[in-house]
Amino acid sequence: MEQNILERLESISRESGRMFRDYPKGCCWVVSERVWHELGMPVVYGFFMKNGTAYEHYWNYNPDLDEIIDLTACQFEPEIPGILVLPRESPEARRMYMEWFASS
Repeated sequence: MEQNILERLESISRESGRMFRDYPKGCCWVVSERVWHELGMPVVYGFFMKNGTAYEHYWNYNPDLDEIIDLTACQFEPEIPGILVLPRESPEARRMYMEWFASS
């Protein structure tokens, strides 16, 4: 991922942390919409899978690199980094995400 995109994602994450008291909990839609508007990465609606339970969730998709971009996944698993970038077809992505595209 390009350095300036990563810097912009970090900025969005920091600003969201200042704006929302419980960030990242419950902020996935707002944050993914902001990433879409600022970086043009489509919003994906689907489910984050944890221990066999599906949690409704929103994240972004980078079509240029076929990557999942998720700034709020750490609400489900604290060991996940604040900015999660995964190849969409990776074993981790297949384990954690069930997706439907919400916008383009």
